[in-house]
Amino acid sequence: MKKNLLFVAIAFLFASCAKKPEACVEPSASKVSVGQEITFKNCSQNADKSNVDYGDDKTEKGVGATFTHIYTLPGTYNVKLTATTDKDKEDEVSTTITVKDIEKAEVLGSWNLYKSNMSLMGWFFGTSDFTPENIDYVFASDSVTITENTYSPQKEKWSLSTKGVLTIGYNTYQIQKLYDNEMIWDDGEYVYYLTKK
Repeated sequence: MKKNLLFVAIAFLFASCAKKPEACVEPSASKVSVGQEITFKNCSQNADKSNVDYGDDKTEKGVGATFTHIYTLPGTYNVKLTATTDKDKEDEVSTTITVKDIEKAEVLGSWNLYKSNMSLMGWFFGTSDFTPENIDYVFASDSVTITENTYSPQKEKWSLSTKGVLTIGYNTYQIQKLYDNEMIWDDGEYVYYLTKK
């Protein structure tokens, strides 16, 4: 009986002395552009597993020493990393990432549409595939000139909301990336890829 009590006491002492995890996360940048990739360093100590909540309804389990994420909408996001052990001990830490609003000046200039893919919504509704051929968009302060192949150029009004919604004529697009001379937008059926000329 005494041996059993001693064994229980030692086991309890060992469990209580097990080190608690210390959650730690370091982003490569705290302020980024829409579509800019962020690299996070998982600097947690005494953890067997780390899970992350990016604050944009996306989560990831079992992240490694480094991991990346891309935000496709402007806003302020609270990134939470939870470090756990096999003994169900846990610790969490948060950091804030600001994805800046898209500014009109970033859109101005000449862009070439070089690729498009059907979006998930397009696949759902059975939209036909579409491949652009030499379509250029030249954005001025209040109008955009669209040139496609040998057709006569079209001129349309355009505007930009603070949430990255681009309106050209009667068409509306959600900008998913505007960084490193590349712009990606989605109209609900197609995802369009443009590069700055």
